[in-house]
Amino acid sequence: MTTVGEPYEPGSLRRLHTYWRSKCRGDRLPGRQDIDPTDLPDLLPNLFLLDVEASEAGRRYRFRLTGTGFDKTFGNKLTGQWADEIAPPGRTRPLIAACEEAVTTKRPHFWRNVLTPPNRAVLRYQRLVCPLSTDGETVDMLIGLFAVDERHGNRYSRPLATGEQIKLL
Repeated sequence: MTTVGEPYEPGSLRRLHTYWRSKCRGDRLPGRQDIDPTDLPDLLPNLFLLDVEASEAGRRYRFRLTGTGFDKTFGNKLTGQWADEIAPPGRTRPLIAACEEAVTTKRPHFWRNVLTPPNRAVLRYQRLVCPLSTDGETVDMLIGLFAVDERHGNRYSRPLATGEQIKLL
């Protein structure tokens, strides 16, 4: 188990990670078809889905769906927007890097960071993205959870090792 700090909503990141793991089929990744939003009703406001779109120019990530709490935090609805266009490149680079890590390693990626959304003070948050795959192999979507955390501000980002669980303090 890896200790990653205590989120604002204790257990929410762990619950998403545990749910995602329960949907894996052996060493095959779960797909969007395996995810039932009614299984996670209290997480829905802060959940998001990102489509992974590959081209010759590289991968891009489009918000397929964002929860109402996620949108409220950022001051606008992000559904349908490209992740690399929601803010200046310097501000979106960590998000894109984390998505790339989750896609290439085929493992969930956790990070804790600080940002300043429009019309808000500094916001400390934790986020988890988990890979999804229609065919069990190729990552074509990411499911993620955003949790505001007023108590932790240090930056921390890494993929989770195979079989690794999140342990919250």
